[in-house]
Amino acid sequence: MKKQERFYSLLKLIGKNISIIREFRKMSIGELSIQTGIRIEYLKKIEQGNAYRLNITKFFRIAKVLNVNGSCLVDKNCKEKFKTIFYN
Repeated sequence: MKKQERFYSLLKLIGKNISIIREFRKMSIGELSIQTGIRIEYLKKIEQGNAYRLNITKFFRIAKVLNVNGSCLVDKNCKEKFKTIFYN
């Protein structure tokens, strides 16, 4: 897999995990926007994996608001791990 393909794949994974955790937390994208200070349109791009300029500051701001470690957002098994933590 090429470097660029890995990058796009990671962005998709991050977006998917943000969406999963946000929904588990029963938080709307509007609420996430207000709490992070990131525009709804950009959050939608992030969740779709299309935010090619996502910076580390925004990444950790989202993680903080979702009350997860940043490593969870890049974990392929985040959904299963989060379910275990969330429901126990």
